[in-house]
Amino acid sequence: MPKKISVADFKAEVTDSPVPVLVMLSASWCGPCGRFAQTMDVVQRLAVERIKVVMLDIDEIHREPASLAYRAVTQPGFIEGVPTTLRFHDKRVSSNRLIGAHSLEETLRWSERVLGMRLIDPQAYTGADVPRTDPAPG
Repeated sequence: MPKKISVADFKAEVTDSPVPVLVMLSASWCGPCGRFAQTMDVVQRLAVERIKVVMLDIDEIHREPASLAYRAVTQPGFIEGVPTTLRFHDKRVSSNRLIGAHSLEETLRWSERVLGMRLIDPQAYTGADVPRTDPAPG
């Protein structure tokens, strides 16, 4: 699973990071967030040390309105639901965000686009550890 960070960790883990950071905003009450965290874990493993992936609880952000995390992610209309994944680099957040739980393939395409780097050679990846992010049938 991606590393869970607190609002207090935001500056050190995100804005001061020497590598790009994908921040997955989630909530303990959000079922799709748990499944999507597995997808983000695969993204982190594929990217090795070129990027960092962290999780931040949206409810904690809203309890700390004076925090750097709050100011960074609560622009009007920016967070439309959870999970939402944002890309931070050089102390800035990208306006291109990923809203909702997506398949690994969609998440990789988005990640590669916003990061400006290839994360995986699709021919070399078997997909054996790809988690399901769509609702289970039934």
